[in-house]
Amino acid sequence: MREHLQVKPWQVKRIFKFVQRTLKSTQPNKTIDSDVEIQRVAIREITNILLGKDDDEPKTHEVKDESHKDPKEDYYYYQNTHESYLQFYNQFRLDIEQFLKEVQTKKMKMKESRQTVISKVEELISTIPHIEYSEIYGSYQTNLDLPWSDIDFVIFSESFSSTECLRDLYQNLEAEKQKGVEWINKIDYYSTAYVPIIKMQTEINSFEVKVDITFKDETHRGSD
Repeated sequence: MREHLQVKPWQVKRIFKFVQRTLKSTQPNKTIDSDVEIQRVAIREITNILLGKDDDEPKTHEVKDESHKDPKEDYYYYQNTHESYLQFYNQFRLDIEQFLKEVQTKKMKMKESRQTVISKVEELISTIPHIEYSEIYGSYQTNLDLPWSDIDFVIFSESFSSTECLRDLYQNLEAEKQKGVEWINKIDYYSTAYVPIIKMQTEINSFEVKVDITFKDETHRGSD
């Protein structure tokens, strides 16, 4: 049994990534009440880590001497007793609630800006006649996105290749940027990537919104 319960920064990051990945894989086509689900799953997972049920700590060849460090300096530190465990549980629950509250507040502030970017991108995609349709998938579509998450688009054509569609769309986006429009900051096209992708950095009402655009085919199905 461990002498103390401590949460390390890598553990917190790993937990939130695990929660998002798990919820997305188990319910890919369902809009999830992220506030409730993330709180419930995150508390369960971090409890497992602290009780030694998950020792998947990143391996390193460097051994750091932390014997001089007072463990009480850690934000999450409690004696391994029932009372301390309840203190930790309650504190962690409050931190999760506060984190989600801040996330939802910022998402609401960014909502109009993100919807404006989506409309503008969809309008530009529609100017390519051989792109049959586009759709949004990923964390934004499932309501598991964070304020800094990308908005993922996938485009499709039955008769034209991904190279042709993405190339023509990239040229149109660049032409739009060259007009001096203020909402497009940067565009990159990674044509040789395993999944070719257009990455955009946009800004509306002082909010940065990132967009990824890929092509739907046998190796990349988007929301399917």
